[in-house]
Amino acid sequence: MSQVEDQRLDEALSYYDTAIQLQPDPPKGRQAAKTARNNFFNRANLYMKLERFEDARDGFEAAIAIDPKFSQAIANLGVALKQLGKEKLSREAFDKAKEINPNHVMIETRETDMSGETVTTGQT
Repeated sequence: MSQVEDQRLDEALSYYDTAIQLQPDPPKGRQAAKTARNNFFNRANLYMKLERFEDARDGFEAAIAIDPKFSQAIANLGVALKQLGKEKLSREAFDKAKEINPNHVMIETRETDMSGETVTTGQT
């Protein structure tokens, strides 16, 4: 990544860190929960981009704790776990994401990216 790109990612991380610190724990109300979930999810995606996979895993898990049916966070958790060498846990995350949302295109795409093989949605 370029120095400018790194700086922008650091700025974005700072924004999400502040937003997460300011949100109530646990969030009260549907909109507050969705915002909190998205803050953790978006920050975790930034960590993925920075290849900080343990931080990303923790962020995806925080988002999932707020919304256990957040299939994209579960699928992204699978990617982070794969990067950390946790193959079995990664597969379990993908299976769970597919169980929640069997037609989710990003799950299939991410599995294809990771394994090098095309996996039809719904197969394990």
